[in-house]
Amino acid sequence: MGITYSVQRHGDHLLCPDAWGSPTLSRRMGITYSVQTHVDYIKENELHYSVASDASNTGTIKCFFTLRRACNMHCGFYSDSNENHILKVFSDCIEALEAKSFSIISVFKVLTELKGKLERRLKDTFFGFAVNNKLKQLTPDLAKKCEADFLVFYERAKKYVSERYDFSENSFHSKVSTLGLTTAVSYGEYSDAVQACSLKDIDMDGLYEEYGMVEAILSSSEMEGCHSEERYLKLFSKAEVPLLNLRKVSAYIFSIPCSNAHTERVFSMMTSAWRNERNRLDVDSVKAELHICVNFTF
Repeated sequence: MGITYSVQRHGDHLLCPDAWGSPTLSRRMGITYSVQTHVDYIKENELHYSVASDASNTGTIKCFFTLRRACNMHCGFYSDSNENHILKVFSDCIEALEAKSFSIISVFKVLTELKGKLERRLKDTFFGFAVNNKLKQLTPDLAKKCEADFLVFYERAKKYVSERYDFSENSFHSKVSTLGLTTAVSYGEYSDAVQACSLKDIDMDGLYEEYGMVEAILSSSEMEGCHSEERYLKLFSKAEVPLLNLRKVSAYIFSIPCSNAHTERVFSMMTSAWRNERNRLDVDSVKAELHICVNFTF
């Protein structure tokens, strides 16, 4: 009996002594049998599949040598998660949605682009360069069956996104996207978006005057390439009047959480700050430290 070494570095040695020289039982001892059982099931039922290792949360690739070797014997090629074509489309979308500087005004654009990529790949029957080349090497019947399975995946992914997100022009996210000031919008479009947010204490007549004052600044060359946050900051710094209504609008849209990613980051920071070596810290001290870490860049 023994522990399983890191099989990427040491091969698939399943029997080896532990640090004290005595044999120990590994929880991974059954991996070879488990892999073989699943491979046999796939072969018996003539299922078509891909194998991907996933460890994006740690920034490393975890793949047991035995798993990779077994799959190479039976499926012809192996793909790591960062090389998988269609999964990268989804991971890029998730990465954008969970970015630290992401705001509610960009959600509609990101998800519309995702839907467009799925529709384009569905129309062109494109599954990635490597996969398309592999399909050409298969027999016509098998290639046709694999292609049909891949198209079903595209259809299901598109249906899933379409059923759970409102892509209409009258949706809340669509209207709010005009508040980013990254594209030229009329006061009517801007005011419609403000009303969709149901903001209180907004003087719509005063907002009209303020918007007229900043239209020239928005179209200036110094605004090119600036994010929405930067655009609002430049407006407030260059305006000769306080722009109170525009400030209320910007404070609202940039305070809406788009995902739980920010909360997860705070929990991770708290775990790092309130560890075993610092267990005598009180709640107020941890709170103050988190406030500094979250709101200031060092």
